[in-house]
Amino acid sequence: MQSIRLVALDIDGTLLDSRKELRPRTRRAVRGLADRGVVLALATGRIHPSAAEIVEALGIDAGIVSLNGTCVRSAGGDPLHHRPIPREGVGRVLDRAVERAAFPFLFLGDEIVLRGDSLPGRRALDRWTNGRHYRAVESFEEVTEPVLQVHLVAPAEVGPEVLAGMERDLDGEFDLFGYASTTGETWHLEIRIPGDDKGTGLERLRRTLGIAREEVLAAGDWLNDVALLEAAGVGVAMRGAPEALGVLAIVVQDALAEA
Repeated sequence: MQSIRLVALDIDGTLLDSRKELRPRTRRAVRGLADRGVVLALATGRIHPSAAEIVEALGIDAGIVSLNGTCVRSAGGDPLHHRPIPREGVGRVLDRAVERAAFPFLFLGDEIVLRGDSLPGRRALDRWTNGRHYRAVESFEEVTEPVLQVHLVAPAEVGPEVLAGMERDLDGEFDLFGYASTTGETWHLEIRIPGDDKGTGLERLRRTLGIAREEVLAAGDWLNDVALLEAAGVGVAMRGAPEALGVLAIVVQDALAEA
């Protein structure tokens, strides 16, 4: 097997523990890789600034694949990929969301936007971002920045119905990724331009660096990490990860954060 030159790590459940904390042992392990000359990258569903905070906490330089591959930046912050949804497409998604009684958020490159002064919406964002990187607007028409992802939230009991309805309404125009929250109280639906995921983001990053797929190790713990492991020469699935991830991994271990 070729030596590993690039290590790509998921954040939540891989680098961070169940309390969203970065343990000292994890920090030392990651910094040890950097000290040995291994190139590092983080791949996450978070927006870029949230991932950048983890990079800073680790004390390393790292490329960042954020919003599940829709945004990719080099370790120096240079944009390598940034594919927004056309404005008219955002409008169609929002119109359908209203019809489905789903609560929408707009994910931009560096912040999240919610409509109105919604207490449930703010509570959700406080959980996702620790109260940072978001703003409220009276109308989404005020948003002039490119929208990379529309994120819908609905009560858990109607979530699958919302997903099925949006799939019919949008008819393949977008990639849709639906899932229940960890608490089981809500259902989430991510809507983005087709073709972007953590795997394509990792591929863009490694090609820019001139690193072969066989020289890449990727680690993750959840369904949005399937494409990430597929794009790497060596896959590491955290123990307890979904079966779809385990079959791709040659190594299964406890989460770095829990080790």
